[in-house]
Amino acid sequence: MKRLRVPLTMIVGASDLLVQPMTKLAAMLDCRLAIIPDAGHLPQIDHPNELDAAIKRHLQEAARSE
Repeated sequence: MKRLRVPLTMIVGASDLLVQPMTKLAAMLDCRLAIIPDAGHLPQIDHPNELDAAIKRHLQEAARSE
Protein backbone atom coordinates (compact mmCIF):
# COMPACT_ATOMS: atom_id res chain seq x y z
CA MET A 1 0.00 0.00 0.00
CA LYS A 2 1.33 3.42 -0.91
CA ARG A 3 1.56 6.00 1.83
CA LEU A 4 0.06 9.44 1.38
CA ARG A 5 2.62 12.18 1.28
CA VAL A 6 0.18 14.97 2.09
CA PRO A 7 -1.47 15.78 5.41
CA LEU A 8 -4.89 14.17 5.67
CA THR A 9 -7.64 14.53 8.24
CA MET A 10 -10.77 12.41 8.17
CA ILE A 11 -13.78 14.06 9.77
CA VAL A 12 -16.68 11.95 11.03
CA GLY A 13 -19.61 12.34 13.38
CA ALA A 14 -19.38 10.49 16.69
CA SER A 15 -22.83 8.94 16.17
CA ASP A 16 -22.07 7.77 12.64
CA LEU A 17 -22.06 3.99 12.28
CA LEU A 18 -18.92 4.36 10.14
CA VAL A 19 -16.77 5.74 12.99
CA GLN A 20 -15.15 2.40 13.81
CA PRO A 21 -14.22 1.53 10.18
CA MET A 22 -12.97 5.09 9.63
CA THR A 23 -10.83 4.84 12.78
CA LYS A 24 -9.17 1.73 11.36
CA LEU A 25 -8.75 3.35 7.95
CA ALA A 26 -7.22 6.49 9.46
CA ALA A 27 -4.71 4.32 11.33
CA MET A 28 -3.84 2.41 8.15
CA LEU A 29 -3.31 5.68 6.26
CA ASP A 30 -1.45 7.29 9.17
CA CYS A 31 -3.74 10.32 9.12
CA ARG A 32 -5.58 12.38 11.69
CA LEU A 33 -9.15 11.60 12.62
CA ALA A 34 -11.42 14.38 13.82
CA ILE A 35 -14.58 13.12 15.50
CA ILE A 36 -17.38 15.64 15.92
CA PRO A 37 -19.38 14.94 19.11
CA ASP A 38 -23.16 14.64 18.80
CA ALA A 39 -22.98 14.50 14.99
CA GLY A 40 -24.21 11.69 12.81
CA HIS A 41 -23.36 10.74 9.24
CA LEU A 42 -23.71 14.35 8.05
CA PRO A 43 -21.64 16.50 10.42
CA GLN A 44 -21.75 19.34 7.88
CA ILE A 45 -25.51 19.53 8.53
CA ASP A 46 -25.61 18.45 12.19
CA HIS A 47 -22.80 20.72 13.40
CA PRO A 48 -21.45 22.95 10.60
CA ASN A 49 -19.47 25.21 12.96
CA GLU A 50 -17.58 22.27 14.46
CA LEU A 51 -16.88 20.92 10.96
CA ASP A 52 -15.54 24.32 9.89
CA ALA A 53 -13.30 24.41 12.97
CA ALA A 54 -11.93 20.93 12.17
CA ILE A 55 -11.18 21.98 8.59
CA LYS A 56 -9.46 25.17 9.77
CA ARG A 57 -7.31 23.15 12.22
CA HIS A 58 -6.34 20.80 9.41
CA LEU A 59 -5.37 23.65 7.08
CA GLN A 60 -3.34 25.40 9.80
CA GLU A 61 -1.48 22.19 10.64
CA ALA A 62 -0.88 21.42 6.96
CA ALA A 63 0.53 24.91 6.37
CA ARG A 64 2.93 24.47 9.31
CA SER A 65 4.19 21.16 7.95
CA GLU A 66 5.32 22.62 4.61
